[in-house]
Amino acid sequence: MDNKTILILVCAMSVVAIIVIILLVRNARKTKMNKQIDDLYVRFNAIKSVPLAFKLSKAQAMAKRNEETAAKVQSYYEQYDEAERHISQIQELLNNIEDSVSSKD
Repeated sequence: MDNKTILILVCAMSVVAIIVIILLVRNARKTKMNKQIDDLYVRFNAIKSVPLAFKLSKAQAMAKRNEETAAKVQSYYEQYDEAERHISQIQELLNNIEDSVSSKD
């Protein structure tokens, strides 16, 4: 073989090696992202499954006897409503992230 053929083969093998490395790195990153998304879903569902509304209802029923406690419970309800809004936003973000990652297959 002459030098030109060897040079072409070396260049072609280099291009193939670079493509394989890029695909492997991309696949590793995607696998890592999917694992992180799954971990986030687990943490999110753990937070979401806490029965705060039930506990706040019980606290409100008990606070009817005490005005100071009733004011505290009312402020907790406001914080709970804000947390619920954030939970909805987080759910939407997680869904968008998952759609974005899966659409780039």
